[in-house]
Amino acid sequence: MKRLVPIAIIGILSSLALAQQPLKILQTDVDEAAGTLTIMGTTFGMPNPEVSLAGQTLSLLSYTEDTNPATPKADSEILAELPSPIQPGTYLLRVADSLSPATEFDEFNVQIGGTSSTQVLIRSVEPSEDTQSCISPCAGTLLISGLNFGSDPTFLGEVSLFLPGQDELTLPILAFNPITQEMITELPIEFATIRGSLLLGVRTGDGQNEGDAFDFTLEGDADSNNELQTLNLSGTDLSLSQNGGTVSINDPDADPGNEIQTLTQSGNVLTLSGNGGSVTINPEDADADPNNEIQSIATNPDGTATLSGGGGTFDLNPNIRTDATPLNTALGVGALQSLTTGSFNLALGGHSLASNRSGIRNIAVGGLAMQFNTTGSNNTALGSAALK
Repeated sequence: MKRLVPIAIIGILSSLALAQQPLKILQTDVDEAAGTLTIMGTTFGMPNPEVSLAGQTLSLLSYTEDTNPATPKADSEILAELPSPIQPGTYLLRVADSLSPATEFDEFNVQIGGTSSTQVLIRSVEPSEDTQSCISPCAGTLLISGLNFGSDPTFLGEVSLFLPGQDELTLPILAFNPITQEMITELPIEFATIRGSLLLGVRTGDGQNEGDAFDFTLEGDADSNNELQTLNLSGTDLSLSQNGGTVSINDPDADPGNEIQTLTQSGNVLTLSGNGGSVTINPEDADADPNNEIQSIATNPDGTATLSGGGGTFDLNPNIRTDATPLNTALGVGALQSLTTGSFNLALGGHSLASNRSGIRNIAVGGLAMQFNTTGSNNTALGSAALK
């Protein structure tokens, strides 16, 4: 039985679809002998789309795009080279606009090793409360998108809704666009009060006798905002709008200070008030001797110093060669820095006895004291630059 479809509805749907076509794969054709895959669809993009099969990028042999919006067919066609060898099976094909591959793309199952995929597929069902387009009293409309619904502008198949415990209900079709594979059907008035999950079926009527089923949710109000809820605090009552209930957040003892806790230390025990517990923060000293960790430092005649308790020995003045100049003491930058063979010298202060090479029994205390004494012996200089 043929249906009379309002021309105005078809015109609006067709003109919108042709003016702003989404990227969509409509049909594929596999030529195993030639090792090629032909992909037909809409708005694959310029200059060249990105094509992959099961994640593997395919080389494009040719690509054409018809930019004439009045052309009543798929406006994009790709000829791509198949991987070789390739095993029989079903592969996921992806075509993306090269300028926006992350957002403008479509996917399609391709059968290799058999006939091209002609399986009827429902992709989405979008309910609407729009009743203006209905021919008879209705609760709204359904926008159904899919693949392989047919190529005849007048849809030859059947769309049905299934309710648990009830017979199948056929939906009147208001419009069908074979290019975008989208149709609009009435939602019968019986569904005005029905809410929840529904099963929709589409069967083609062009001799293929194929179909698909799709679960979708019918909310009834088509209002995306009425599920939003807000929190409101009135005194000690916290309420959730949309009959979400109320809870009391009142402090049972009405004392804002009794939750405050303090830390106290008694010996090596740290305690938190309000039954917060206690911990030991200083483990017991194993030998109970508070003094055995104390160390002392002592200087040695060879110009080194030693730290007690196995702390090691270090050189007080690395400029002095203690192996060749015994019994010399130098403290200060550059003190006795030129000494080669002298002995029993004492230099305290920066660059004191700095030039002394072989003198013996010299005492220089103060910066630059006896700085230029080279071989003299038995001298004593006290004060900055003394006997310089």
